[in-house]
Amino acid sequence: ISEGLIVQGFLETINEDPINGQTITITATYDDDYVDEFTATTEEDGTYQTTVPAHKTGTVTIIATFDETETYAASEDTTTTTITENEPKETIITPAVDNTAVDEIEIDAQIDYIDNNEQLPLPTGEVTITITFADETTTTIPATITNGEIQTTTIPTEGKTGTATINITYPGTEEYKPTETITTINILTKTTLSITADETTI
Repeated sequence: ISEGLIVQGFLETINEDPINGQTITITATYDDDYVDEFTATTEEDGTYQTTVPAHKTGTVTIIATFDETETYAASEDTTTTTITENEPKETIITPAVDNTAVDEIEIDAQIDYIDNNEQLPLPTGEVTITITFADETTTTIPATITNGEIQTTTIPTEGKTGTATINITYPGTEEYKPTETITTINILTKTTLSITADETTI
């Protein structure tokens, strides 16, 4: 739920002269009949502003009331708005893994989130890295996230060869959506090369 509703308006005479230093009562009534009440004071230009905490999702009716004084008559205005649940932000994992490996697989990755069409590093969190080898055995380890960088992880191949699938999974939070990425690499068969030379004469 959003942190609060910014409520603002102005108080002026019928001749459009701003009225300064007056108290405005703000009453917020939710569709379950829950009521919050706040006050705000007008500035020199007649404007006022306050933040009404969001009680729940749904429709809220907000009434601004100015009570009669010795100089000014009372006035009132009403508006209606809707409080909605915050949508978690999209996340993206960008792996940096070589296409081939021999003795070990080194995994680097970046994880970002999207906010107002801008890609930003995810501050903190944890991912799970799962490698499935050609023989269908798996290795699963956690890795921490620091300012968008996923902790460098090195996994020994233990003599395995063939394709290996690397799955990096972020579980998500209330603020960030879950995401995953899958990368396939090839684990090469180790080779041994020897060389000899016969003695000869010229």
